[in-house]
Amino acid sequence: MNAKQNALPRAGDAVILTGDYAGAVPGDIGVIGGSFRGGNNDLTFNYRAFRTDMYVSCGGGPGLFNVPDLHPTGLTTKVNFWRWKNGMAGAGNGEEFVLEVPLWEYKGEGPALYWKSEEVTVERLLADKKQALSTEREFWFPEEYAWGDVYRGGFCVTRCGNRPSDDYMGRILKNAYLKRKLLTVLCHIAPQGVGYMFTVQLNGGAFTAFRTRLELDAWMKAYALEVVAEENHLGLDTLVVVPNAKVESWQPLRHEAIAVD
Repeated sequence: MNAKQNALPRAGDAVILTGDYAGAVPGDIGVIGGSFRGGNNDLTFNYRAFRTDMYVSCGGGPGLFNVPDLHPTGLTTKVNFWRWKNGMAGAGNGEEFVLEVPLWEYKGEGPALYWKSEEVTVERLLADKKQALSTEREFWFPEEYAWGDVYRGGFCVTRCGNRPSDDYMGRILKNAYLKRKLLTVLCHIAPQGVGYMFTVQLNGGAFTAFRTRLELDAWMKAYALEVVAEENHLGLDTLVVVPNAKVESWQPLRHEAIAVD
């Protein structure tokens, strides 16, 4: 992917975010829109990019109306564009195409919160994207796990008769890491629901809960999770936890078989 970089960013070039920017996460890639003749270019993440011989126009977001300070990476990346087939605009006449374009780095409005600097380099973020595409099968259970409970260390991934075909929890945690999201553990003063003292939030909503600190610790140890901050949120002690996509650091799956008559 090494390539000669233009002296200045231009329309159609790609930009990878390595810092903090509202509405986007480190690793997101945007495209610069504007005229190839220069002028008032813009930057759009989560883009759908229309490209002609004259200009690039991007829909999506978030974005910036003016291209910020960017840093050359010396790399290129593939970008999906679309255009009107044979130059004829009309319903159903759009066609997709791919171009390899220069890649620039945008460091955002400051460092990415709670993420170590070595984890938000361009090279690390690109490696994470590549890894995410190549390891889907690592969550699947072996066929011999059909009867019994499945554990990682002391954490029960799922119980017999009530399980999906894979480690659903592990899949959530890995995806959260790749999207650079943080988990928050609310430590309740009184039991919630059916006795939960700890609820774990992701994307602003609860997705799992634990009755005791031992259960919480078993979950964190199973997936090698790290507490990076302790806060107080609405009167509740709150743990900020970084998810972990390194499957090799998780405790291995083990199976407690149930005899079948």
